[in-house]
Amino acid sequence: MRLTHGPKYQWIILAMATLGVLAAIGLGRFGYSAILPSMQKGLGLNNTEAGRWPAGTWADTSSWRRSEAFLPRGSAPGRS
Repeated sequence: MRLTHGPKYQWIILAMATLGVLAAIGLGRFGYSAILPSMQKGLGLNNTEAGRWPAGTWADTSSWRRSEAFLPRGSAPGRS
């Protein structure tokens, strides 16, 4: 079976995928504090347990940023 969608359809798929990724990043970075109280109540988490996710996200991001300093210039993802 051959798909006969034109090039405009490919741009729509790319745009929707990009919006999906941006939404996931936005929830992870900025939306967490808005849903935290109800999530703590629903899951029975204390403050320490609820703080592990953002602390882990920060540690992961900062470790990747630090590792870029040791890469040859232009080899980091997204850079030329």
